[in-house]
Amino acid sequence: MAPSFAATADQVAIREDFKDTALFKTIQLDENGKGIFSFTLPDNITQWRITLSGVTKDLKAGTDLQSLDVSLPFFISYNSSETFLAGDKPVLGVTGYGAELKSDDQIQITVKDKLTGATLATATGPAFQRINLQMPVLQTGRGEWIVEAVTTGGLKDGISHVYNTLESYHTMQKADYTDLTPYTVINGHNSRNLSLIFTDRTRGQWLPDIYSLSWTYGNRFEQKLGSRIARDLLVKYFDQEMIEDNSFKPKDYQVSDGGLGILPYAASDVFVTAWAAELVKDDVDIMRLKEYLYGRLETESAHASRIAALYGLASLKEPVMLELEKYASKDSLSTEEALYLVLAYQTLGEKPVALDLYNRLVAPQLDQYESYAKVKKNTYMKTQDDVTRNTVIAAVAAVRLNLPEAEKLMNYVRMNPTEESLINLQKISYVNEVIDRIPGGNSSIVYTWLGEEFTQEIGPGGSFTMNIPGAKTGDFKVKSIEGEIGLVTVYEVMRNESIKTDPGITVTRSYGSLSGQKGNMFKAGDIVEVTLNVTIGKDAMDNYYKLSDYLPAGLKAIETPMRSFYDAGDMKITHWYKDVDGQKVSFYIFPYKDKESFTYTYYARIASPGQYKAEAAVVQGVNVLDSTAVTTDQIIYIQP
Repeated sequence: MAPSFAATADQVAIREDFKDTALFKTIQLDENGKGIFSFTLPDNITQWRITLSGVTKDLKAGTDLQSLDVSLPFFISYNSSETFLAGDKPVLGVTGYGAELKSDDQIQITVKDKLTGATLATATGPAFQRINLQMPVLQTGRGEWIVEAVTTGGLKDGISHVYNTLESYHTMQKADYTDLTPYTVINGHNSRNLSLIFTDRTRGQWLPDIYSLSWTYGNRFEQKLGSRIARDLLVKYFDQEMIEDNSFKPKDYQVSDGGLGILPYAASDVFVTAWAAELVKDDVDIMRLKEYLYGRLETESAHASRIAALYGLASLKEPVMLELEKYASKDSLSTEEALYLVLAYQTLGEKPVALDLYNRLVAPQLDQYESYAKVKKNTYMKTQDDVTRNTVIAAVAAVRLNLPEAEKLMNYVRMNPTEESLINLQKISYVNEVIDRIPGGNSSIVYTWLGEEFTQEIGPGGSFTMNIPGAKTGDFKVKSIEGEIGLVTVYEVMRNESIKTDPGITVTRSYGSLSGQKGNMFKAGDIVEVTLNVTIGKDAMDNYYKLSDYLPAGLKAIETPMRSFYDAGDMKITHWYKDVDGQKVSFYIFPYKDKESFTYTYYARIASPGQYKAEAAVVQGVNVLDSTAVTTDQIIYIQP
């Protein structure tokens, strides 16, 4: 005979008041040191810890610790996540316990939607054993299940489960830049938290670079000349008193053929000579230098060397237009050749021609992001140094043509210094070009936050960061500004499926269990192993990345301790430091020389059976926020 529940199915009391701290209360004791108070316990089935502290008027004190067991004759316990993704099909597992529950009792479980009252699932099973209920496909929004249990012995219990179904767990950081004014209004972007980064935009922003170049040690020509120009800029724009380096004499680097060498005893170098020609024309035998550059037009076999020689001659105002036109008509120029051609035309005052060449031959070879840009790596570039060297030349060309990507290109150069190549002359050429266009002075800001006024000095090349809640942006107001200040607002947005990916990055994800099974099928009790393989190529835009994975709702991350491994039966589980925030598990990646491939492994336990969406793992640059790569979405199946 089927068990009967009808007689007891009405008026099930629903437990829904669950707290971690039941009460905090202060009372006055009587003359006997006794006091009474009463309160209604929350609905938790647990052992409460009661901490008592007392103090007398003459400051004598005492403490005590008691425990209070709270239970019911019959109660149910269940396993389920509090957040899901749209399309998930969870299985709700419910188990009945209690002192009055008999082992031969049957339990009927009914799950209802609180909003509509509709019955979502019903199942019957034995006492003290898990009863699984297949829930319907979830839709986006907040929901609440009412889980009612009735036994054949007439015992009843009910419990409420509130959950959220999201369209996506995925969030990514985005950065917006603006020039700060007293009228700037901070946009909260519906983000939970914002980072406001205030940066110096006066000439002082270049002070760290100029100092770095001015104190470069070494005897190479590029180092010595770059240092001299940097020191001149410090005197001219920052009133710095500098000790002159009288030991540097450019003519000592001019060799017998008239060109300039990187060292006094080195052979001449056409690229060094081209960059330095105009800068040292008063310090060397200029006629011999010109003869050297003209000679390179005949003896050099590489187009890049010839066009670089033309750029050097153009900087000396030599009539080389006809020679330049021969190369301007070619469509097969490399990026470096095109850049020197652009520089030569611009130097001769032919800006429209230079701009046309730049747009046709250079701009298509750039990888441009929100705040960074670089020259794409091609067959002519064998190392990362080649990419940085071409990028700094592009930055000089762009700044001389007043193009907006100039600063982006230079940002990349700052972030990716060369290891073997010296680019001091190109860097100081960029700074020398841009610094006169930027206002001087020191930067500071006066602002109010939560009604209190603050003054913040930023200083030359400095910055400061504020982290504020997105809901409180209206409480931040700018009162006044000294100098020029830029504001970068960093906030979280839902990941856009069409977001640009960095071709220099790849990421893949695979699942398995500690029992050795691979794939996306698991069963209750499994420990799930998640493996993430990341490749950060030398041509990736950033040099510091964050890897974020998103566990499906049916899994919970195991937060391992800070040690090289921990025991899991016969297994030794290795792991790395990770940041766990709900379903999001993050690692940080620092690519370094000769290391491009990285493997990260972490572990998760089964939270509840069902079918769940595993959203894509994301690699995102920490500096270049739009340098990203993603895996594909997957479906995970967990059997009861």
